[in-house]
Amino acid sequence: MKGHSHKDESQAEISLETLFDLAEASSDLIEEEGPLTEELNAVAQRYTEFSLIASGGMKIISKVRDNNTGRYVAIAQLHEDAPKELYEPFLREARLTALLDHPNIISIHNIGLDEYGAPFFTMKLRGGQGLNQLIEACHQRKTGLKPVDLDRLLEIFLKICDGMAYAHSEGVVHLDIKPENIQVGIYGEVIIFDWGLGKVLGDPSYDGGEFDQILLNPDLLNNMTQIGQVRGTPGFMAPEQIECKNKVTPRADIYSLGALLYTMLTGVPPIELAGSVHDALQRTKDGAILSMRQRFPDVEIPRGLAAVGMKALALHPRNRYESVEALRKDVVNFMAGRSTLAENAGFLKELNLFYKRNLKICMVILLFSLVTSAVTFSFMLGLHRSKAKADLARARAESSERVALREKERAENALQLYREQKEGLSFFVERHFQELRKEVHAQTDVRIFENPVLWLDEARAYLDRMIRSESRALWPYMQRGYVYFMMQDLNAANRDFAQYDINAEDLHAVSRKFADQAVSGQLLDPETLGALIGEIDEPNRRSQAVIMLLYDREKRESLTDHARIVEAVLAAYNDQWQAETFDYDEGTSSLRLGGKGLVRLKGAVKDFGNYPLLRSLDLKVLYLQRTRINNLVQLDGLGIEELDIRGSRIRDCSRSSEFLPNLKILKVSAGQVPADDPVWVREGLQIIVE
Repeated sequence: MKGHSHKDESQAEISLETLFDLAEASSDLIEEEGPLTEELNAVAQRYTEFSLIASGGMKIISKVRDNNTGRYVAIAQLHEDAPKELYEPFLREARLTALLDHPNIISIHNIGLDEYGAPFFTMKLRGGQGLNQLIEACHQRKTGLKPVDLDRLLEIFLKICDGMAYAHSEGVVHLDIKPENIQVGIYGEVIIFDWGLGKVLGDPSYDGGEFDQILLNPDLLNNMTQIGQVRGTPGFMAPEQIECKNKVTPRADIYSLGALLYTMLTGVPPIELAGSVHDALQRTKDGAILSMRQRFPDVEIPRGLAAVGMKALALHPRNRYESVEALRKDVVNFMAGRSTLAENAGFLKELNLFYKRNLKICMVILLFSLVTSAVTFSFMLGLHRSKAKADLARARAESSERVALREKERAENALQLYREQKEGLSFFVERHFQELRKEVHAQTDVRIFENPVLWLDEARAYLDRMIRSESRALWPYMQRGYVYFMMQDLNAANRDFAQYDINAEDLHAVSRKFADQAVSGQLLDPETLGALIGEIDEPNRRSQAVIMLLYDREKRESLTDHARIVEAVLAAYNDQWQAETFDYDEGTSSLRLGGKGLVRLKGAVKDFGNYPLLRSLDLKVLYLQRTRINNLVQLDGLGIEELDIRGSRIRDCSRSSEFLPNLKILKVSAGQVPADDPVWVREGLQIIVE
């Protein structure tokens, strides 16, 4: 027993030593920190890189970097001289907005006080444009909205309704819905912001209270208008907001949505703001709103939508839509081709809308009815004529021989007519040969730049008919060989060039050289086509290289492979170019160019002018370091958004907005562009000097 005890004690000591070693190892692991942990520990100030976005009377909005999350957000702050009485309303706006979590409502990330005790809150950084700007752009013509603009505005309106329906379900009203408070992103995002006038129904902490008596600056709470104790925007605020009895309901927002729809359809608010604010408020209280079709009799405004807007703008809340969902449903009915509840459509109106919604079905039914009637009539007529047919059968039997002779004569006449028509086609081709030749040249030399696949096929069809006409002219063979050459069908091109290649000996030689690497009906591989274009070294043949480039862009699926062709054509127009750099990235649509001798990015094309040789790559980013490009006109026609001209010979950027309207980022070297160049003040352009 003692022996066993000593053995157990030894094993216990070993186990304790093992546990001690494991504890030390885990302690070492705990002490080690990852890079993100170290980065967060090193953050001394959460918000940095302040960049002013907008500034008003009492509030400023800036773009900042959140060092904790590593993203950029928008931060709202009061001006330094703002009184402390404004702190609470300012924070109340942020807290109310933070209560709402919906894709169409601005997101609040953080609310707090800075090191000086001043309030701030951060929001999602918005992009795009205000709805007011979009409405103004859609109403540039005075005869009404284009169908595409109407559909876009209605889709935006439905998203606004979605956001407001959610807010109402949470017991929150906005009370300041207007185009300036709606942001429309470039990818279709619709955001409702500026909830400074909002209230949580049934919650006294959001009902204003003593803060309704504070004379607030109009910019503090979302550019609202305040007349005495009236808070809202004339033209969009409901009549009950003017009474200031704190009895507003979600139907006040429905009134504002009606005003918003009115503005979308007409381009102006329902209440004229030409006079004083007091006059506008009085007209709102009196319900003095002209209907859209009365106010704009010469503008095309859909009757159903006009009725929806006027119902939402009813003077008394009980006469408006009972909910945002009901308003939205009426707009959806209009978009689906159904009548709206607001227009109270009659039977004929409903019938007309049903016909438009089911046009195909109605046409099928009508066609079926006509066919059925025709078949029935034909059947009855057949019964009526059965006796007459029996009589005629006997007469036909008697004259069968005469009929056979007539049929024989008719066949002989048809054969003679065919021979005459064939001879006539050849005569027509011979007589109008020059006109047909001009038409083929127009298709292959001019129109081809609009649609290379279409016009090469059209030209080939013309030439096929000319050859089938048995014309003695051999030119169509040469021209069809040229067309096949442009389409990379070298075997077919060789067959035609062999008939008559006096004017295309150079192309025939190139075609024969690469024929072994060509497969009928398939594009050449990029290396072969690039080498082939390199063989077309005569200046008068360079425009044909551009045509081959355009045709290849339409037919080849891979832009990366197509870029090899672009490089070959670029080299053809820059015969001194030492192509040090030609790096194309299809994923980012970017291209890096470099090397001595690169001076031209446009190619002179016969009967067309200068053509942008990089257009077929659909570039967004272009780097021109270490090139001899010396002016931006070489980039005209490209949709570039980011351009790097460091190390190039470009000095004058004064016409950048003309040649590069989509440009957003421009990288230049220090002193490269003169300080008085207009590019420095171009709106929406970020210039990086490195």
